[in-house]
This record gives sequence, structure tokens and C-alpha cells, in this order.
Amino acid sequence: MRRFSPLLTALLLAALAAWPALAQTQNVQPIRRATYSAGFVALTPAASATDFFTLTGSATKTIWVHGAGCSGASTAAALPVVQIVKRSTANSAGTAVNLTEVPHDSLSSAASATAQSYTANPTTGTLVGVLRTFRMATDAATTTATPTAPVPVGFRFGEVWTQPIVLRGIAQVLAFNANGASFATGTTLSCWVEWSE
Repeated sequence: MRRFSPLLTALLLAALAAWPALAQTQNVQPIRRATYSAGFVALTPAASATDFFTLTGSATKTIWVHGAGCSGASTAAALPVVQIVKRSTANSAGTAVNLTEVPHDSLSSAASATAQSYTANPTTGTLVGVLRTFRMATDAATTTATPTAPVPVGFRFGEVWTQPIVLRGIAQVLAFNANGASFATGTTLSCWVEWSE
């Protein structure tokens, strides 16, 4: 029979004694960053629309964008093309409305990123590239027919093995953009974005 040293025996006995406590299921919540959402309802976009919805980064914190989406209605059914783009310099001019940025936890501090909607086109910042592009059905608001494409359209960023969209500093922008095309007559848009910081 194999013999263990007194020290090893003592360590094994201590581990066995502690095992029941270690084996208990613990309800431990992971550490999460402060998370926020912002959105708007029934925005009338500008003609030849460029950026109509943006999230601009923070001077003090790194911004992780986890999701964003849009839906819309118009006088007659349409399928406008919308892009989600990233910019390396901030937009300027235009007619912007600062959106209410809602913390998911009431104990969180105020958000430091800036969410805005535009009713007049801004002077857009430098384009890094297109993150997503899609056709968004804007059916007549009074129709009960099956829509011509999925509505609303939403995206999640940073699921499982991928990174969220990261905005570093006040020059970087995530934007919904219509690429200079006009939406159909009577179009109104409703969009949202979710991020942490």
C-alpha cells in the first residue's frame, strides 16, 4: 500500500473537508459595464438622406455598441436601402436632436456617448466603411398585408466570439445612412441603439 507524506496527507484531508463548500452552486453575477439605450419614433428623414441616426463616441470612455435597428412606414410600400457605417471624424452642421439616453440600471451614471437623430442632413465625417447594408420595408402605415421584407430590421454586434463595434473618442461615429437617396413619400422612421461604456 502506497504511503503519502504527513504533509501531503494533511493537505488532502483539508481539501476533502472543504469540498462541500466548494461544490455548492453559487449565484454569482458577472461584472457588467454600464449599459444604455436610445431611440426615436416617427422621424421624417431629410430628402437625399445621408446620416439620419448616429451614436458618437465619448471623450472619457470607450464605447461598445451591442445592437441597433430601424423600422419604418411610408405612404406606399417601399424597400429603401440603408447602411450602417463607421466614421473616423465626427459629423457637423445639419439639424440634430439629442436623444434621451436611458441607463439600463438606474444606479448607472449618465451616458457619455451622444445619440442623435437628424431631420436635415449633416456634413458627414470621414467614412471608415460599411458595417451592414440592408433593405428596410416601409409599408403603408394602415396596411394589414404581409410586409414585403422583415420589419423591423435589427442587428446584434459582439455575439459569442466577435467584438462589438468600438468607438474610441469623440471623433468616431456609428451612423445609419441612406447613401444620399430619398425615402418614399410619407416615410417615418423609428430606430434604436444599445451600447455600454
